[in-house]
Amino acid sequence: MLVQTTLLTVMLVLTAIGPAMTDSVRAQSLESRVEAYLKSYLETGNFSGSILIAKEGQIILSKGYGLADHDTGTPNGPETVYHLASVSRIFTSAAIVLLEQQGKLSVDDPLSKYLPEWPRGDEITIHHLLTLSAGFPNINSMPGYFFWQQSQQTPESLVEKFRDLPLEFEPGTRTVHSNSNYNVLALLIERISGRSYGTFLEDEILVPLQMHQTAHHASKDQAIPHEAIGYAPAGLADVVPAPLIDWSVKTGNGSMYSTTEDLYRLDRDLVHLRLFRYPAKKKLFTEHFPNNGYGWFLDRRFGTKEIYINGGSPGFGSFWGRSADNDVTVIVLGNMYNNVPNTIGRDLIAMVMGEAVEPPPILREPPDPALLAELIGTYQFGPDFYNPNGTVNVTVQDGHLFNGSHWLMPTATGKLHFVHRRYWSDLVFHRGDDGKIVELRYDRYVGKKK
Repeated sequence: MLVQTTLLTVMLVLTAIGPAMTDSVRAQSLESRVEAYLKSYLETGNFSGSILIAKEGQIILSKGYGLADHDTGTPNGPETVYHLASVSRIFTSAAIVLLEQQGKLSVDDPLSKYLPEWPRGDEITIHHLLTLSAGFPNINSMPGYFFWQQSQQTPESLVEKFRDLPLEFEPGTRTVHSNSNYNVLALLIERISGRSYGTFLEDEILVPLQMHQTAHHASKDQAIPHEAIGYAPAGLADVVPAPLIDWSVKTGNGSMYSTTEDLYRLDRDLVHLRLFRYPAKKKLFTEHFPNNGYGWFLDRRFGTKEIYINGGSPGFGSFWGRSADNDVTVIVLGNMYNNVPNTIGRDLIAMVMGEAVEPPPILREPPDPALLAELIGTYQFGPDFYNPNGTVNVTVQDGHLFNGSHWLMPTATGKLHFVHRRYWSDLVFHRGDDGKIVELRYDRYVGKKK
């Protein structure tokens, strides 16, 4: 009887701890796979930051990689604070639907209702602003932007810079990336709420969700505990401090800072609808234009719905995404001015879902000099390129291929395949029937060699 009781007790204990042991083993297995995946990024100096992975409401990895400050040797960790770049738009769109939820506006309201001085304000709605379809020129591309980002700005001072310019297309006819839309939304938040942009977010979102390491960076004098230093890639594998800017120039579209774990608190609220109710959530994640919600990108991969946002600003790159059907969330914040967090983030979502992912096989050895001599030159792109009708100049420095000051890294997938170190774009050169290099495929765009 004693033996039976003891055996039963052991079985009950094993049954109780079994799931916990399994979860621990799975977490260790995932961490080892993430480490293996990140190895080439870290060894080539192309990623530095913090990563959070969660599934079904449980954080299964929250860890830092690389250094928050190269001078002091301070490592990145879950508590490290990063500038969010365009991921900041999520706070702006969330604030707008929250104001609608409070009955203070409708996204179908014309701009003129709140900003009567705005040209063509009767034709532009808040919905157009949220979907980047108002037609405003992008403030970031305007000639004075470099100088404006050196001094403190307000939503009022920002919108004055483009308010009276002609629209680039009729409102609502298409969506084009223009940060100006979210500058205007920040001004609307201030006009309608009677509070500053940062104060409204703090009162209505950050404090209720206990996001204590998150805020709008309104002034250079603002002290930010645990802030990472922003860096930019330089040459083959080096980094240099990124140019300092006054982040208020990005109010509404790129001025927020946060941590991976703080962002996850907002992620959970958008899933469980504690602060945001269903109509607000539905509008955020509805596909108003192809692949575009209110601030979020919408896609389908591996047969499931994927929701994500990414960003990049001097010194920082960011990604926040979720496989909605599987409740998998991945947040990647980096203190390197490149687009690597987006690639890593989407790959890690796939990894958690059981898909096989591999980092790009970057080679450190210089290509054959004879090959490099064939690839150098100027490539002309069309009006659909990132820089409409722009050119890409390819040169050789110290035996390596460069575009401007950025290294085009050779890969093991083919002698004509390279990866742009700054933009993390795929560059594949193509030969013509005569064997000579005739064009460059830059991501999905094709440029002809001049």
